Amino acid sequence: MKTRAVWAVARLELLRGRKLLLWSGAIGIAAILASPVLPRAVGMPLAVIAVVLAMSSAMGPLGSLTSDKLLGHLEFDRCLPIPLRAIATGRLLGAALRTTPVLLAGVAVGLEIAGEPPDALTLAMILSGAAALQVIIWWIVWILLGANARFSLRRLWWVPMTIWLLPSLVPEPVLEAAGEWLGSVGMTFLNALDSPVKIGAVVIGGLILPSALILAGSVLLFASGLAHYRPDPTALGLPMGAAPKRELASLGRGVMVAVARLRLRLSLEQFRRELGIAAVLLLVIVLDVGSLGEFARAYLPLLAALMPGGIALQLMTGRKSGALEGLQHLPQSRRQIALGHFAAIVVMAVPGAILVAAGMWAEGGVPSMMTVIGRWLWYIVLGWGLAVMAVWATPRRILTALGLGIGGVGLYWLIGGGGVDLGMVSRVVQQWPTWRASLGLALPGAALVVVGAAGVVLFASGLKGYRSGQSMMGG
Repeated sequence: MKTRAVWAVARLELLRGRKLLLWSGAIGIAAILASPVLPRAVGMPLAVIAVVLAMSSAMGPLGSLTSDKLLGHLEFDRCLPIPLRAIATGRLLGAALRTTPVLLAGVAVGLEIAGEPPDALTLAMILSGAAALQVIIWWIVWILLGANARFSLRRLWWVPMTIWLLPSLVPEPVLEAAGEWLGSVGMTFLNALDSPVKIGAVVIGGLILPSALILAGSVLLFASGLAHYRPDPTALGLPMGAAPKRELASLGRGVMVAVARLRLRLSLEQFRRELGIAAVLLLVIVLDVGSLGEFARAYLPLLAALMPGGIALQLMTGRKSGALEGLQHLPQSRRQIALGHFAAIVVMAVPGAILVAAGMWAEGGVPSMMTVIGRWLWYIVLGWGLAVMAVWATPRRILTALGLGIGGVGLYWLIGGGGVDLGMVSRVVQQWPTWRASLGLALPGAALVVVGAAGVVLFASGLKGYRSGQSMMGG
């Protein structure tokens, strides 16, 4: 009975993400088959696209669990006449099956890196590396599912900081000795891997035991989460906010103003705690408190980007909960609704840019007005792009865009352009600081014009085709 129940729950979890699973798996297989046929300049972009789709499929179970918490669907799971641990095991096994395209994408990338038909040892290394990556993705997904089922991720904001600071509590000689010991052990293992059989044995032995332990712990966490579950409107880490009575009353002055007021009010409610954290981080930067100061310097720009980016999170919450239908059925133009969101992002990017400027000042620098305006423009581009994707993106549209990208790369190769390789991407990354310094505000200004104009059209299109409960990754 328990075995049948586990597989039934796993099959249901698998069916929730079947579309993206099939598409990402098909592209992964195509990338593997194309590796010995197509040149590397065309095969590598295809392999990279397979990786992107595989990671999207792997993160799908987290989106499904978030939707279940947000909409109260976990209540159905805990009411089933089977043990909670069986339900948890089925959900985690189904999630593991949804991540299988990672294995195919890893093999495709390995074959492209090898560059020529691999021998038996190289092929064993590629397969072992892809299998190890697949198992590590299982670990990450299982841990995140168990933690998200048992706790509210909004209340675990301190975990990354703790992990960041733990090494600073260990004396420097101990860290150096541990690093040397791990390096020597790693070299010993690598020197011993002189045959495919030994490579397979080491990989299997080093992955099975940790996998069993992590799966068991995640099952316990997930089952405990089911036992203690209560409908959680902040499952996505966002407060839903009070009913928009004042905003509805202001519709007579224009839908753009009403929508902007709604998003600004929700943003201010959402980031009250974060503003307090930002003040603490600025104080830490001023005092230069060792590793904590390094963490503050790295975390402050992310916190600043969340100011305009938080509106995209609001739209994702509304998309999953069905609240986006309220905007969809307004009698006003959908492009005006899009412009209202754009105006709110323009306003919320101001405190983000000020926060970054305050961080520069706290470090002893004097940020110029051009620097602050440039950051403000880039935050608008980032926030608006995320907001548009939160409304417009669906699995079919994402796959269509990726297909057009693959077709463009193939056409570029056919006309003699040489395709796209890692060297080209590396050169673009290296030249980016030079371009940004030489172009000044023209670069973010041009990006804002392009992204802003295209975003309004895509936002209106996504709002028109929205269906309640629809998510970006499907399932």
